[in-house]
Amino acid sequence: MIVFLIYLGIGIISNFIGPLAKHLAIEDKYSLKENKNKSWFYRYSFIILTRSFMTIFYPVFYFSYYILKKKPEVPISFEDKLNFFIVKRLSEFGDY
Repeated sequence: MIVFLIYLGIGIISNFIGPLAKHLAIEDKYSLKENKNKSWFYRYSFIILTRSFMTIFYPVFYFSYYILKKKPEVPISFEDKLNFFIVKRLSEFGDY
């Protein structure tokens, strides 16, 4: 029981300090921006759910971050990706 409490304590601390905290702050800002027209419950429940999930599964993030050297990607909306690919395809047609 003590080991589990220590594990959760480290998870909670890592939510507010270090590279995990930096990545979660970016995700929080993105989530608030994308859901600005939704209800407050909808906006903040996703943030609370994400932080709770990362409190439990933080070793996976650190394994990927330090061992596999994979840095988290900045979130991009689906519309931005779609617009990028449409412009890319149309410019290829123009070149042809």
